Amino acid sequence: MSVAERVLGGLGAAFRRRAGEQLTPLVEGLTDPLDRPAALVQPTARGWAAAFDLEQTPDPAWLGRATGTPIPDGLTTEKQRDLVRTRSQWRRGTPRAIKGAVQTVLTGATKRVDVLERTDDPWTFKIRVWASEAPEDLPDVIAVAATQKPVGLRIDPEVEVVDHDATFAHLTEVHGTFAELAEAFPTLGSMTPHVPEEGTIF
Repeated sequence: MSVAERVLGGLGAAFRRRAGEQLTPLVEGLTDPLDRPAALVQPTARGWAAAFDLEQTPDPAWLGRATGTPIPDGLTTEKQRDLVRTRSQWRRGTPRAIKGAVQTVLTGATKRVDVLERTDDPWTFKIRVWASEAPEDLPDVIAVAATQKPVGLRIDPEVEVVDHDATFAHLTEVHGTFAELAEAFPTLGSMTPHVPEEGTIF
């Protein structure tokens, strides 16, 4: 029930009739700004104010700020919930926190994120995602990663998007032993961009 509905109900039927048809739009205009704060303080089924219930709150970004997890602009309400749910504020500055933040803007089931450290210099890292899971706006990837990066490190503004990547399971299944793997990929640099044959990735 909106604040306007509660106010009109409290005025009573006789008052509403005498006030005329302009009463409703007047009350709605005066109380509309109060609807969102009122929704935040309404108790949920679990007995908490909605503002503190991640599954029910209409404003997950507020809860994120209150718990130390800033939410970048442009995310849907559900993606905001996902970002707060990762509790990234407990791991801020770690690769795990950066990956968790980026995963909130990806699609698909895998949501693969690679953090490539020391790409241009010791203070720069890069983000790599799969093309099938990348968001339409790649700057969103940088924006959410920036909320978790350590102070002093820089993010490469170009997100690396690959068609698909090789999993460890694929590499060991196809190439067998570590000796065969080392022969096929003499350096880590030659292994990381490896694109397996279609149908062999798992």
